Amino acid sequence: NVSGSTDLEIRVLVGEGATDHFDLGDFLRIQYAFDGGSYQTAAQFIPTGGSESDLAFDSDADGNIDGAELTATLADFTIDLGNNTGTNLSVRLLFDTRSFSEEIVVDYIRVFGTSVALPLELLSFEAAETTAGTSLSWKTAAEIDFLGFEVERSLNSRVWKTIGWVDGQNRLEENN
Repeated sequence: NVSGSTDLEIRVLVGEGATDHFDLGDFLRIQYAFDGGSYQTAAQFIPTGGSESDLAFDSDADGNIDGAELTATLADFTIDLGNNTGTNLSVRLLFDTRSFSEEIVVDYIRVFGTSVALPLELLSFEAAETTAGTSLSWKTAAEIDFLGFEVERSLNSRVWKTIGWVDGQNRLEENN
């Protein structure tokens, strides 16, 4: 929920994998949509030349490289969405290659904006190991226009898997 937010940015941590041989036509596109509408390409990584070239950042998706090339070291790239309007923002990445040896590494995607009010107040959060696994508990207050919590787990803090969903209460009083 980005309702009321201004100066929206998508930030991605990206690098290339074991190979840096991208072909003409290969790309990584960062796309967004508001409120279930059509996806628009906000930025992309495109080849710097012909076959077996590097991918470089095209910050406004106009087909012209205006940013750094991808390397094996992960780098943070910022995509400016400006003052787009909408309530729910969806972000997706599209990666297309002409062969099977190209690799792209994306560590995380974050959305930033000014005047972003979280739709809830987190009062407490606890995790405890039990004989059955890990028990999570939290308390919130003032859940407003809040769908819920997606519960994820990771064995290495890099790859995450969704394991559950807890609906939001959308109440103003304290919730468990």
